[in-house]
Amino acid sequence: MNNLKNLFIKEKRLILYSAILAVPFAGFFVVGQVLQKNQYLSCFGMKDILLFLTGVAIMTIGIMGVLKSLSRFSDKNKIRSDSSIFTQFLVHHTFLISFIIIMICYIPPYFAAFPGVFSYDAPHQVWQFVTGNIKNNQPVVSSAIIYHTMLIGKKIFGNWEGAVGIYVVLQMIFAAVTFSYILKLLYRKTNSKVIYGIALAFFALHPMNHLFVVNCAKDVAYAYFTVWVILFFGEGLREQGKYFRKNEICIFLTIALFLFLFYRNNSIYALILFVPVALIYYKYARKRLLVIFAVTIGVYYLVTGPIYSYYDLASGNKLNEMLAIPSQQIVNTYIKYGDEFTKEEKDIIVSVFPTEEISEYMLMYKPENSDMIRPLLKSNRISEMGLGHFIKIWVQLGIKHPISYIEAALNNTRGYWYLFHEISGENSDRYIEYTNSQYEVGIHTERYPILKGLAEKYYKIGEEYSLGKIKGLSWLFSMASTLYLYLLLICFTCYRKDYKVLIALFIPMALYLTVFAGPLALLRYIYPMTLSLPYLWGIALE
Repeated sequence: MNNLKNLFIKEKRLILYSAILAVPFAGFFVVGQVLQKNQYLSCFGMKDILLFLTGVAIMTIGIMGVLKSLSRFSDKNKIRSDSSIFTQFLVHHTFLISFIIIMICYIPPYFAAFPGVFSYDAPHQVWQFVTGNIKNNQPVVSSAIIYHTMLIGKKIFGNWEGAVGIYVVLQMIFAAVTFSYILKLLYRKTNSKVIYGIALAFFALHPMNHLFVVNCAKDVAYAYFTVWVILFFGEGLREQGKYFRKNEICIFLTIALFLFLFYRNNSIYALILFVPVALIYYKYARKRLLVIFAVTIGVYYLVTGPIYSYYDLASGNKLNEMLAIPSQQIVNTYIKYGDEFTKEEKDIIVSVFPTEEISEYMLMYKPENSDMIRPLLKSNRISEMGLGHFIKIWVQLGIKHPISYIEAALNNTRGYWYLFHEISGENSDRYIEYTNSQYEVGIHTERYPILKGLAEKYYKIGEEYSLGKIKGLSWLFSMASTLYLYLLLICFTCYRKDYKVLIALFIPMALYLTVFAGPLALLRYIYPMTLSLPYLWGIALE
């Protein structure tokens, strides 16, 4: 008994942090299981409560072991020294070794998808510039970069297949450069060949990276740009910003921020949230960072505001996307409690949504995918009545039916936090696309796979993963794994009292807030956060 008491006193902080983290982890598992099976929180019963409590107890012990092991590794890392010839060679040539290995590993997936996967929004983005029908429903800057890069290949080969091939090769090189630089920093921080080897295997061999690196979707390049932004601010943690006194660093940071902002519209919210935190922490670079933030954010709003309006590039679909979760919440509540709605509340349904019939919403509503309802939202009617009035009714309904609102939000984001999430067969639900898109309005290309057997294997992986059917290794592909590793990293950082690491975590976690408010859970939306994990763990273990 005394031994247990002494252990509790000695490891009080470890037990506390482990128990705190075990609560959401166990909750994710139990609540996700209930929602996936029944879609309704009302199905949560006593056996689920018992399962949750058991899960908290078991996970607390498991997390304690993980945190303790990581802490010991970090302590040993401070005194680790290895002067062998191989170690010195690896230290001085980490980047080159990593680059060569990664590029070699990317050649087979390139030949399997030859000349590349032209899917998601890319065919429509290129079509916009070819036809002049340019709108900001896709970020115009990313469309311009994709289009003008592909023009190089089209001029060389005379067709769009050649254009795709050139774009994918350039993307593979940029990916290899980005990952090799991460590995170089990671090895210097941890002095661990094991961690370096695991990270190298992740970047070079993980099928997720193979499937994405040959894909022309803007989300892939955006992930690399986001990683660079996180790298710059991560490296600036030392001496609270003296790193930014180098002019070349500030120039590269500015370029990375521009690409980060203009490649995906939700980036601006994450950066604005980060600005005050950065200006407080990086005290030796406040003036420089203030200028960089002012220029990048100012130019973003100038371009996406007055300039887009002047050239009639603004899209009317932005409000629909912003109201993805509220739309799901209102419709879910209307299906369950529509007969109890007041006249004012029903007027909102009639004026903003496509029909008043509850039976029709029961057919349209997909709990895990707002794309079935969101595009039908009449944003012009919301503008006419005033966004404030719409929000008032939304809040009013949420106060009356909080469980229904929580349920809708959890269902729509389930893929991000439930490890064993399965989704419907809807095409828009696909986690990974491995077939060329056939947009009605878009540039279409053909594929000529050289390694046909490997192409079929990748297609099967993408298809099965997209439908949640991969067994045994589902955790390796699950989007929830990324969130768990971030939460574990935050817990480890707080346990070690190394709070400066939270500064480096701020942008990816702010991006998480934006994707949780998005239309549905997709791997490509959190791909930047996934790629950043090895580097961020390297900082924590430094």
